Amino acid sequence: RGTVFLMDVDNSIGNRTISFSPAQIIRHRENIGTIRSNGLEFEVRSEMSDSTQAIVRYQFTSSHIRKSSVSTLEGLRTPQVPAHLASFEVDRKWTKAFSTNFQGRYSSDQFEDDLNRFLLESYFTADLSAIYQLNLNWGVFGTCENIFNKRYELGLVPYPTLGAPRLF
Repeated sequence: RGTVFLMDVDNSIGNRTISFSPAQIIRHRENIGTIRSNGLEFEVRSEMSDSTQAIVRYQFTSSHIRKSSVSTLEGLRTPQVPAHLASFEVDRKWTKAFSTNFQGRYSSDQFEDDLNRFLLESYFTADLSAIYQLNLNWGVFGTCENIFNKRYELGLVPYPTLGAPRLF
């Protein structure tokens, strides 16, 4: 299944950079203007066998500031909106009681700020989980998130904000 979208958001609110220097960045929340987002998304599911299912998802988004009372913002990319997002997952039922799930997520680069000065780089993370069903109501599970222990940034200002490290 898939979706194509085109959306204008008038009077959008965001963090607006008032001034910046190497020592300090001053921002406040205010009306950014009109943001236009268009793109597509799709999902494909496959029963690879009686015991294995796979899902692939992809989203492309072109999001820009279309109109603003601050003309220098017009045409810039919308902060914190990556152009490409993708994910997959594979579920496998090994026995009646034991199953596993492997999933991965990709995000392309995106700007952290309204002026498009601070670029958050693209990243990929993967997770693995397993569950053993003890009975109809109880199960034991374990999960390892970010299994490759990939370091990725979710924000840059005032200091880098990192995504979760490998977690068990």
